[in-house]
Amino acid sequence: MKYIIGNWKLNGSRALVQDFFNKLDVLFSSGNIVLCLPYTLLGADLPGVQIGAQDVSVHTGGAFTGEVSAEMVREAGAKYSIVGHSERRKNFGETNEIVHEKALRCIEVGIIPIICVEDAGQVIASCPESGEFIIAYEPVSAIGTGTIPSAGEIETVHTEIHALVSGRPVLYGGSVKPENTKEILNIPGVDGVLVGGASLKPDQFIGIINEI
Repeated sequence: MKYIIGNWKLNGSRALVQDFFNKLDVLFSSGNIVLCLPYTLLGADLPGVQIGAQDVSVHTGGAFTGEVSAEMVREAGAKYSIVGHSERRKNFGETNEIVHEKALRCIEVGIIPIICVEDAGQVIASCPESGEFIIAYEPVSAIGTGTIPSAGEIETVHTEIHALVSGRPVLYGGSVKPENTKEILNIPGVDGVLVGGASLKPDQFIGIINEI
């Protein structure tokens, strides 16, 4: 079963959630559909969609003003959480070790982490040795550019990642849109997609889901 996971990043509002609610008028019969929302919207109830967060703290509690723990995220309604997105690595200096710790915090409280990596080389250092998790391969060259690597390149990296984390889903992320979703999902080793900008537009996101 394929995963379709949307990442709203620092976007969204209650009005946008309501817009999605109005258009998601059927329960999707196939696929695991997840929307990773800002913390303020984690209580959203959307038909056929599971809710995820975009990050968690490495800390479980204490004097860490502004941090949000995995336990808090789970209590707010999230079943998944992205960790180690390329923007977190680049803009906030998150290392593989930090990403690894965040993934562990998620697993400890029953959240499934979606661990983002830029290449197969980051997998071993970023991923726990046990527990349920998802890998999202996101080539930085494709994020927000409107173009994606060749099918052969995507298949090669996914094959390498599968060899390192056997039995875990491996998703592709980077400039995913309705027009290229079917092509991407048909590439061997691709278990779903991580969607950025298109996940903010109900019609586009539903179009991507319909390509499963």
